[in-house]
Amino acid sequence: MNRILLVDDMSIYCEPISIALQQRGYEVETAIDGIDALNQLDKFFPDIVLLDIVLPYMDGLTCLKVLRKRPSSKSLPVILLTAVAERDYVLKAKELGVNGYLLKSYFSLDDLCHRIDDALSNPVTGESTASADHDSAWDANEQQSKRATHLNNQPASASPREQSPTSPKEHSAQAPSPKPDLKRIDKSEITQRLRQHSDLRPFSGVVADVIAMASSGRSDAAELATVLKKDPVLSTRVLHVANSANSQTVRTKNFELLDAVKRIGFSKVSKLAASVGVFESVPLDASTLLGAVRHWQHSFAVASLMEQLITDTAYAYLVGLCHDLDSIIMRIVFAEEYAYVDQAAVEPGGDFREIERRVFGMPHHELIDVVLKRLCVPEDIAEPILQFHRHAVEPKSKRGRLDRALRVANSYAHGLLLAPHASANIEPIHQSEFNKAAGRDRSITTNDEELRADVLLTTGLLARLSSKDRAASHELLLPQLDIEALHVRDQAFADFDPIEATLRSMTKVATSPHLPRNENELEGCTALIVTVASKSASGWSLPRLEQTFEQCCGSGAARGILLGPADSEFSEIRNAEYLTWPVTIGHLHSRIAGAVNLPG
Repeated sequence: MNRILLVDDMSIYCEPISIALQQRGYEVETAIDGIDALNQLDKFFPDIVLLDIVLPYMDGLTCLKVLRKRPSSKSLPVILLTAVAERDYVLKAKELGVNGYLLKSYFSLDDLCHRIDDALSNPVTGESTASADHDSAWDANEQQSKRATHLNNQPASASPREQSPTSPKEHSAQAPSPKPDLKRIDKSEITQRLRQHSDLRPFSGVVADVIAMASSGRSDAAELATVLKKDPVLSTRVLHVANSANSQTVRTKNFELLDAVKRIGFSKVSKLAASVGVFESVPLDASTLLGAVRHWQHSFAVASLMEQLITDTAYAYLVGLCHDLDSIIMRIVFAEEYAYVDQAAVEPGGDFREIERRVFGMPHHELIDVVLKRLCVPEDIAEPILQFHRHAVEPKSKRGRLDRALRVANSYAHGLLLAPHASANIEPIHQSEFNKAAGRDRSITTNDEELRADVLLTTGLLARLSSKDRAASHELLLPQLDIEALHVRDQAFADFDPIEATLRSMTKVATSPHLPRNENELEGCTALIVTVASKSASGWSLPRLEQTFEQCCGSGAARGILLGPADSEFSEIRNAEYLTWPVTIGHLHSRIAGAVNLPG
């Protein structure tokens, strides 16, 4: 039986990997830092070491240097298993004669076991002695590092999910200038590069089985537990998240797998298992993880809202969870191309989707189709996502209930500031559109704070952030404004209102279906915000609205803001700034702040 020393200070990584390796027949001991690892070497005598780089007290590379100076461990096989992808670390580790380099967010258990067996069969003999075979393996890993470094150097115009969590000014300064032109990529090359990207993993068989079980609603607790046990890494992660989430609410013993399904509920555990599987199918590393957290927060928020909007199918949750997978994946595989698109889009007259279409030779929804097929996303989940994105460019395209609900949930999640970036759009939802999505005569009341807390908890557990990064990820996307706002909403719009959610997230707001009749009704109000559907909406005439905003100014309140459709006569109203919807949450925030002379 081969013995492995696993060196990692994070139990959330260490425990499931240790358990999975033991189930594969290895004898495993663990160490929490470099000093602990060196002390254990003389006691445990491992056949191979799995070593993290970022460790307390003594980091992994320092530990490796000491290890190579000892005669007893000079040729001991070592594989780096780490979240660090910087090129300098790759080269330093190679010089110290390690057998492999795996990124935590990319590897599979089969891949790890293959690397272990290969290292035991072909040990490195010491410093700077890697063979030609190892050099070729290292070249592949260096490509991962280069890709991660490239993502760190995205232009300042890139959204937060593409930027590194540290030194944004430095990244902006290092960003390359856009090329005059970029070679157009055809569909065959896109498919080939997605297929060849070794870090992009299709949904495993177990994840696909869990998704099918969650969607059917016909399976029981024992069957779900049995399926999960087929993938020890997945089942361990599910248990960890379930126990961690459970400890936030009640004090109870840790769940076992079947116990978790019975006590938490089949529906919750199946969705949790599917969420873990989807989350870990997407390649993330230290340079992209924190930047992608807001993207995942948005996806989990949309999934939860979809579940509230449509209660008769589990597909709703999974459609929400997967609806933006392409955003991360395309930018990882095609980092150079999207750097070009981002920079070209901020030039005068630049249109992001049109430039993207020219570079990739197809509209965005067709790109999404390619990505979802590469991940083997089930058709019942993929089709509503494609309809949702297709409708954005083809308004007369086929619509379904799930993609209508996705539009509503997507905009509402943006309104909660659970959005990937401040340029995310929001718009009011007509009551008729809400009825088509959620069903006629249905009303939905969402506890915004409860939903936010649940999303932050789930995302934090899955992303395995440090306490510092977790605190940063919990900060609001935009700061709250010290404003007492009155929001008057056209009665043609649904109460499930993304604009209303945005205002609650940004200000202290009261809502009314009626325009104020006099200055007394504006007392204490520092901003009047009116959302209107059409010229004849709610009987609001142009003179009536002008009178209202004139009263607003006369009362000492700030100049008002009117949100309405494009090409409307309301845009000429005095004493009000006219914004057309959809509007970005960042622009709305800055205009509200500007209306009362606050820093936006």
